[in-house]
Amino acid sequence: MRKVLLASSALVAVAGVSAASADVTINVWQEFGFSSVSDNTSADRDSMYNDGEMTFSFSNTSDSGLTYSASIEMEVNAGQTDMDEASMSLSTAEMGTITLGQNDDVTSTFATYLPGGRNMATGDDWAAAANNADGDAVGDGLKTSATGAAYGDSNKVAYRSPNFGGLQFGMSYSMLDTSEAQGGGDTGDNADTTMGVRFSTELAGASVSIQGATSDNGEDGANKSQTDSYGVNVSMGALSLGASMSSFQSGTSAAGDDVDSVGYGIGYTVSDQVSVAVNMVSSEDDQSDNSLDTTSLSLSYTIAPGLNFAVAMNQYEYDNNADNNLDMDSDEIRASIQANF
Repeated sequence: MRKVLLASSALVAVAGVSAASADVTINVWQEFGFSSVSDNTSADRDSMYNDGEMTFSFSNTSDSGLTYSASIEMEVNAGQTDMDEASMSLSTAEMGTITLGQNDDVTSTFATYLPGGRNMATGDDWAAAANNADGDAVGDGLKTSATGAAYGDSNKVAYRSPNFGGLQFGMSYSMLDTSEAQGGGDTGDNADTTMGVRFSTELAGASVSIQGATSDNGEDGANKSQTDSYGVNVSMGALSLGASMSSFQSGTSAAGDDVDSVGYGIGYTVSDQVSVAVNMVSSEDDQSDNSLDTTSLSLSYTIAPGLNFAVAMNQYEYDNNADNNLDMDSDEIRASIQANF
């Protein structure tokens, strides 16, 4: 991380542009990894991957105590130098934080993340990426995680409250219709509303947090999409525990997804450099009765400040209720090294 102070006297030199002093923070992370998959398909899915992002953050605080900031996040892979997120924020200790622009909705703040980290299949709320026996991706909206978090970067307004004695809440609203975003639409279709709440406290020497979140696009029928999630995290010294549940619905009862997922996890910090974790997630579609069980075991090692190695073993078991020939049993080893500056 690097911070730079931009003075207004320096900015005035830019063709009549002037601005107040600002703290500028530049963050970069870069990751290189390898994945090896063994399953009952004929496809060879061993691969190497490379990923990275650069974030520019600008902030200032007025005499009245209002902090105003802007953040720009860019992909930095070869051939992928597009803008990922761009937003501005207004915050005070009493008011909380208002975020305007392209950034995650509040489910990312109030989701329940299981212990562990990078390379664990159970660490993020993406649809299952594993293949079933015919080589097609596992469908039905089945999940490898039960966090309920969403990371869409559509234009939105988000509010996160201050911490009121352990209680915090938030809400975000986005307009997903591109024609409307450009001023050409006349309906409120695809308006996504998300809400979340968390309560944190100390109980019998343990740190406990309970949180829940919901996301609804306000649509019915084929365009319907709604996710509800809740869970609990407990931390006792080097030991951490987590449990999460989520419900995902899309489309209609006749043609859509109705997926319930539940996850459990335990993590342990062995030393300042080493931590381990194991997570288990079960996901089932109530429409088709197809299911996916995912188990992840991980080890993380800090080589030096800002330099980390992580390896995980992920095991997937997919059961196709209609055709046992499409069942899938897959094992994956995923390892990567990441540098943060």
